Amino acid sequence: MIKQIELKAELRQEQGTRPVRRLRQAGYMPGVVYGKDIDPIPIKVNMKDFRKTVKEAHGGVVFFKVSIDGKEPFLAVLQDIQRDNVTREVIHFDLHKIAEDEEITVDIPIEFVGEPKGVKEGGILEIVLHELEIEAPANKIPEKIVVDLSDLGIDDTIHVEDLQLPEGVRTTHDPEEVVVTVTAPEEEAALEEEVEEMEEPELIGGRGKTEEEE
Repeated sequence: MIKQIELKAELRQEQGTRPVRRLRQAGYMPGVVYGKDIDPIPIKVNMKDFRKTVKEAHGGVVFFKVSIDGKEPFLAVLQDIQRDNVTREVIHFDLHKIAEDEEITVDIPIEFVGEPKGVKEGGILEIVLHELEIEAPANKIPEKIVVDLSDLGIDDTIHVEDLQLPEGVRTTHDPEEVVVTVTAPEEEAALEEEVEEMEEPELIGGRGKTEEEE
């Protein structure tokens, strides 16, 4: 299961543009907790710590053990973040409260390891899919999917159906969707095309007869 990060939060009374702006100036990040059968809960957290957590996630899935005002913690997944238009820093976030066995849909990163033998032979590596959308209980969501490229030769392709997913995890992608492939070098492909053209039979006399000539 994905690592759970402890997040200490406080109930947020500040509402509206000006109060929230003052909240940020005081070093707090505003957020909201949503979930099944609960009303939205406005919260605030330490801004510096939260931004650091988001950066370390590198766009992957983030699970939090959230404790509001010191109460019993609950599991939540980062659902959405808002960024400043100029600085691109995170300025607001949404969490989705979930049960550990609740089925959820998330995107997880694909990590590629190993150098393809096809690349060593001069081929070109083309990565088509960097993330995989999966469905699984929250307690079975993997941090990432690791794909070993070592045996990938020229013109070899790995499709979604070739990926090894943990038990209880399934993907929403088309099984035939391409994940990664190694293509032949452009120069070699162009040379093969030129050879094929040269091998085409030529007509005697340089051209075929027209109907009038027949």
